[in-house]
Amino acid sequence: MRNLIAPILLSTVFLTACSSDKESMSLYLAKEMCSCRFLIGQDDKNCRDTVRVALAVGDISVNEAKREVTATAEDKSHPATFRFVSKRFGCELKPD
Repeated sequence: MRNLIAPILLSTVFLTACSSDKESMSLYLAKEMCSCRFLIGQDDKNCRDTVRVALAVGDISVNEAKREVTATAEDKSHPATFRFVSKRFGCELKPD
């Protein structure tokens, strides 16, 4: 649990720069799921449960082969994709 605190705090700061609540939600969900799954190494179910506690989730899809996570807000708008770079750099936003 302690390993999840720092990424959540950093994500909170990151979200203040987003243009809408829905965009912020998608970005947050994708980032947290990517970090949980690929950086921390938790299993898919545990990560989904952790992310769902934080926010009402729209949709999350995990591509294990590409090490990517795509998330959308509850109304399926504003998809965001993060990809795992490395243990040192974590996950980064994949451009559209």
